Amino acid sequence: MREISGITVYRVTSTDRPEDVYGNWLTIVISSSAPFNNYRSYAGLPNSNTGQYLTVGNLYNPEGCIFDRAKKLYWWQVEGWLEVYVPDPVNQHVRVIITTKLSNPY
Repeated sequence: MREISGITVYRVTSTDRPEDVYGNWLTIVISSSAPFNNYRSYAGLPNSNTGQYLTVGNLYNPEGCIFDRAKKLYWWQVEGWLEVYVPDPVNQHVRVIITTKLSNPY
């Protein structure tokens, strides 16, 4: 497997359970870059995601991944952030660096 350095990915979740942390949809946009701290809107988070945990990882094998723009789930959201669909994040694609509970959830 060819190591790719420098592709840092982020995932915001409701829990720190592995099935949430190792989800299929990630972004390469750091959460603090959201205008007016409106990460939830730009990232297209569903209302069911409480945004309490931030996972930072490294995408080391993009084979089979789909790079796309986040789609609106609700009328108030903004489309456009780059997101990555990772078919098999646990076994093949993502190495988690850290998962942190946020003091101010998204």
